[in-house]
Amino acid sequence: KFVVESLMNQGLLDAIFSTSTVAAGVNFPARTVVLMQSDRFNGSEFADLTPSDLHQTAGRAGRRGKDKIGFALMPHGRFQNPHLINKLFSKPADPIESQVKIDFSMCLNLLYSLSPDNIYDLLIKTFLNFQRSEQIKALEHDYSKVFTAFSSKIKDTLCSDPEQVIFRINEMSYNTKKLSRYKKRKLKIVRGQVKTFDAEEQKSKLLKIEKSIDHYEKLLNELPCNKCINYDICHHDKSLYFYAQAETVHSKKESYESVKNQVWNEFNKHLDFLVLTGFADNKGKLSKDGIWASKLRLDQPLIIAELIRKGFLEKLSPELLCAIISIFVNDRYRDIIIDPSFKFQQKLLSNSFIEMVETVKDIMRLMEKNLFRIPEIQYWSAVVLFAWADGKSWDKIIKLTTVDEGDLAMLIFRTADNLRQITSLADTHPELAKKARKSIDLILKEPVIIPF
Repeated sequence: KFVVESLMNQGLLDAIFSTSTVAAGVNFPARTVVLMQSDRFNGSEFADLTPSDLHQTAGRAGRRGKDKIGFALMPHGRFQNPHLINKLFSKPADPIESQVKIDFSMCLNLLYSLSPDNIYDLLIKTFLNFQRSEQIKALEHDYSKVFTAFSSKIKDTLCSDPEQVIFRINEMSYNTKKLSRYKKRKLKIVRGQVKTFDAEEQKSKLLKIEKSIDHYEKLLNELPCNKCINYDICHHDKSLYFYAQAETVHSKKESYESVKNQVWNEFNKHLDFLVLTGFADNKGKLSKDGIWASKLRLDQPLIIAELIRKGFLEKLSPELLCAIISIFVNDRYRDIIIDPSFKFQQKLLSNSFIEMVETVKDIMRLMEKNLFRIPEIQYWSAVVLFAWADGKSWDKIIKLTTVDEGDLAMLIFRTADNLRQITSLADTHPELAKKARKSIDLILKEPVIIPF
């Protein structure tokens, strides 16, 4: 794309035949766009163009500031639906949808400069919440309505809110049942219905039971329920009507807060994991490791940080560093077979790969247990980057796998981007940062990049 854009801007190309990728990702003067079909491959199947797809493609013609006029042609053909094209032109662009996504990289960066309270104020004002404002208002209205009605019923009672009602009813019920059980046990022992121990053991058993009875009687006496005018309604109403009303208020509140605080709750889930793994403390302040890890603007910052923290990346050669990092930029599983006739230092790479898997297995299990997505660890990308960094020719690299040439180039670019993040650790990990710079030089070479 970079080459095409540069050549077009210099007026050296008369025509480009391309997929929709070029339509969405370059900025150059094109007088005419010819759209040969009204659908496009979305990664899994051919689907009709959307209004945004059509506007974006047609918008390549006659770029503002570069040309005064542009033409968009849609000739009839086997894969062309002129009726669909006609409808799409008259429709507005697809609505903008919030793409906010909480991940560990974002959390680390936010915690580096803000306190959790400040982060809450920031996240509550996201575009996602703006888009859901009507839904949030409706849920808030429903909650406010049932809360106001229920509050009037407990106005003269000793509970201040529905949550307190639910808690005290549950506590009263639980403690009463426990007390009743211990009293029954004591009665059986006193009546001699339990004959499994001698007199000394019986005395010891009775003492423990009496302590439990005292404990639960104390808990019951600490509850203000016995002095409340609603005692019978709360605790003796078999239909549990009052309890159900309190539960309804509580449920409405949870629904409202769940939508309103969705992004914040997701942030807290990530923060709890950062605390669990030692990258932050209980107050939301980054640890020493968390501070340098916040500089890793990666898809998998914690896994890379774990490899750094345990000293694994430090001992790799620049070629092996390229190979290991590439594994964590390959974001989807592919059933790739490596050409078995290909000769490279397989033992060296496979040993490093096995050690890497062993190094990160604990944190990956912990991530999976806490319902975080873990990356697909595949060997083929490590082979490709290791061979390319080790000086194998591009012709050999593209014959090595069944992956498209463009996808291999993208894998190399993304690996280089991840290595650039590691170079930012010069203050805390100078040798590793220096090695990452060497690794970048090994993979960003012709024909992946073409110097001008």
